[in-house]
Amino acid sequence: MPNGQDSILEAILRELQAIHGEVQAIHTKINPEITGYEVAEDSPEDAENAVAPVAQPEDPGEQEATGLHAADWLRGRGIVIKNAREQSEADQVFDRLALFLGERFHNLNRLHDFIRRSLPTGNSFSLNLSSASQAEIADSTQFCTMLKQYAFLPNYNYNKYTRTIYATPQLPSNIINFCNAQWFERFVYLKVCNLLASENTPYTSLINPQITYANGDDFELDLFFTVNDQPLWIECKTGDYQSYISK
Repeated sequence: MPNGQDSILEAILRELQAIHGEVQAIHTKINPEITGYEVAEDSPEDAENAVAPVAQPEDPGEQEATGLHAADWLRGRGIVIKNAREQSEADQVFDRLALFLGERFHNLNRLHDFIRRSLPTGNSFSLNLSSASQAEIADSTQFCTMLKQYAFLPNYNYNKYTRTIYATPQLPSNIINFCNAQWFERFVYLKVCNLLASENTPYTSLINPQITYANGDDFELDLFFTVNDQPLWIECKTGDYQSYISK
């Protein structure tokens, strides 16, 4: 493998390690009772209207190059691809939300945890942010506004006097899947695509391909790339990943 490609793959590895380390550190700090957080020094009354720039995801399809496609690389080793997730117009919404959540997860982890825990029942929830930093309030209210705009939260209200979010989640399976785990896959996928595109590095990709090995075993990959015709396989785990390594 050329030295230049080595450096690209090393950069991807460093990026993924940084993402994984941050998510692991944040998960250890999540407190369901919402205590012990920094008190905001500035008044948050206008936090709901303090809109931070929202990252616009690039269209990964426009960045992909010709060459040995990821699907061809797998087929060349006797692996059958039964299906893979196809990109659609709806992906632009999910990708935008995934980028916003991933890049601000240090401020959105409490909100995300409340949304995720309310999904099995669809019950309304309230999140008191009176002890939160100004940044957490601004990011949380902006993310809720985005979720309401895209019908993820049909009911959402922020009481600026008590600094409390009140919301009710939607329960379609695609929204549940996104909030539970798929957002992280999307975030990692977009970060890798953007990094490769910024380096003008040729690549192709498959998202969630369901495959059958030559021995008949079935498996589903999270993300599979070919980078300059070399394989890059990424599995996205936010929790204990050790048990998945041998598999």
